[in-house]
Amino acid sequence: MTRGRLILAGLAFSAVLGCQLPTLPDPNDPTNAGAMAPDILRRNLSGAADAFFDRVRRGEISEQEGKRMLAEYATGLLNDVRPEQVSPDRAWEYAEVLMTANRWKEARSMLEIAVKNPPTEDRRVNDNLRLARCQAMLGDVKTAIATARSTFDAKPNDKAPILMAVYLEITPAGEGKGEDLELGQLIDDAIEQGKQTTVDVNTEAGKNFAFALKFHIWAAYIKAAELYDRAGRADLAERDRSKAQAISRNG
Repeated sequence: MTRGRLILAGLAFSAVLGCQLPTLPDPNDPTNAGAMAPDILRRNLSGAADAFFDRVRRGEISEQEGKRMLAEYATGLLNDVRPEQVSPDRAWEYAEVLMTANRWKEARSMLEIAVKNPPTEDRRVNDNLRLARCQAMLGDVKTAIATARSTFDAKPNDKAPILMAVYLEITPAGEGKGEDLELGQLIDDAIEQGKQTTVDVNTEAGKNFAFALKFHIWAAYIKAAELYDRAGRADLAERDRSKAQAISRNG
């Protein structure tokens, strides 16, 4: 597989996003007064993300502008949310909006509630990975790494979120904060989690995952190598770059 084809595979997930621009509810509209239910918050946020990043794809705004606009919209949605009134089983939904608004401490608090009694294994894995990202963003990288590793005991059909969360979200949040060697090791171990994942290829999500997995493994090796270089471990960096090159040659 060539590097170009690998990159195209990595974009597979974004291809399923719709191109139509939804009408965004105004969070400051008096008719929307009162705290929104968490599922409505997330639905509105998803619609806003589709709208803003469609504009990014069209070249109307930069990616940075799209992220800023989405964060501002998320902040508006949260105007009337009272954390003490949030039900534990809905805490993860509010946390997603808080993370989009870059309110990491509040998101961490919500996720700490969510991971105590997850209703499903899928929620346990996803919410711990989100919690790890918040911890890394807030500078507690050692704890973030431990939290991420706590998901590695998931069954193969629940491992799908691990690799991408580790190298695309947790690592960027934690790198450069004194734990780059450990983050490189975390990525290497997360790659193994990705290889162990089983998905239903008869579903759209399963097909997308299977199609893009090789790209994500390649990109994760490249990221781990960068971390190893910064940590002074050129031997480990060269090892992971060699593995990435092998994927490019043999894909």
